[in-house]
Formats: sequence, C-alpha cells, structure tokens
Amino acid sequence: NALAFSPFWDKGRLGPQQSWEDLYKLLLPYTEPSSTPEADPSIILNGSISFGMPAAQAAEALKISGLPAREPLEKGPFPAQSLFAYRLNVESPGFDEVVLITDQKDHVVMLQFINHAPEDIKLSGPMFTTAWSVYDLIGGGQREGQDRVAHRVRPGESVLRVDTEMAAYDEDDPFRLGKGQFRSSLFIPRKMAGLILHVIESGRTM
Repeated sequence: NALAFSPFWDKGRLGPQQSWEDLYKLLLPYTEPSSTPEADPSIILNGSISFGMPAAQAAEALKISGLPAREPLEKGPFPAQSLFAYRLNVESPGFDEVVLITDQKDHVVMLQFINHAPEDIKLSGPMFTTAWSVYDLIGGGQREGQDRVAHRVRPGESVLRVDTEMAAYDEDDPFRLGKGQFRSSLFIPRKMAGLILHVIESGRTM
C-alpha cells in the first residue's frame, strides 16, 4: 500500500545536522535506505495498532475518543511536507502522551509513547552520555548543558523500538545521573526507517 507523501518528500530537507546524525546512527545498523514509500498493514507497531492504520481507528484502539488537530512534522530528518503528528494526552502507567505519526491521508506510520516526568531511570547507567544531541527523536527536543541521554534500539522482525531517556546531571552519582527528565518509546517499521535514512542521505548531497 503506497503511503501518501508529497512528490518532493525526499528533496526538501537540507543537511547534514547533528540531530539528523543521531537518528542515522541509531537506525543504520538495522535497515537500509529505501526510496519506496509503502505501508504494510500486516506489520503491528504495538498492541493492535498496525502500519498504515487510520489514525482515528488507532485512537479508538487506545481508548481515546476523537483526535486533536494534527501538527506538521517539520523538525528532524523526515519526509518533507509528508508527515503529521497527533498528540494524545493519556493517563496510563508509564507514560502521559501518545504520538501518532501519520502520512498526508492520516495513515499511521510511527508510534511514540512519552513520559514527560519519569520518576526514575530504567536504562543502564553506562548508556547515558552527552554524545547524543537529541532526546526527543520525533519532537526534535535537544539536550542542554550537562544533561545525559541514552538510546537503546530493540530490533524486531519488522519494527524497531527505540527507547530513550534523558537525566539531569548529578556529580554525586557514579554515572553523574540525577532526576529523570524524559522517557520515550518509539516504534518505527523497518520500512519507514529505510525512508528516513534515504532522506538523510539525500539531504547530505543537496
């Protein structure tokens, strides 16, 4: 099933940018760049939400009635003029926001769960570093000062799960980790990851 992208989806991004390189490094070991924007409804992102499912149906699966206004996804190395984000406030153990990322016709292409105020840190201390510049791979939020960021990719057969956390700096902690600032789990189909890699590589040559 073809995704509804702008005709200029892989020609409108100028790079390179450090934030782009973070995502490139995370995804490249698990997929190859691709210029074919296709969805596969048989691929499950999480729970009962599939790759290419209508956003309204995905919201129903999350027990959320109605959709807010969608936002153009303009930050980050994503297909230009092609992706949008529905930000859904939820009350659930572990996260307080769900982001449905869709194409122009509201087909879900990625899914993100966010906790904006985590009580603790779940990823391993040695994983945290100041080398990463981005802590919110969809929203584009960037690390400041001495905050530490950790990313972990869990590769599935068809979907990559990227777990991210950001922690404040604490000089008294063995890993210099203070209070948690942000937590996210991002579900990206390998097919979609290939499109993102293609956008990044295309941007480098512009």
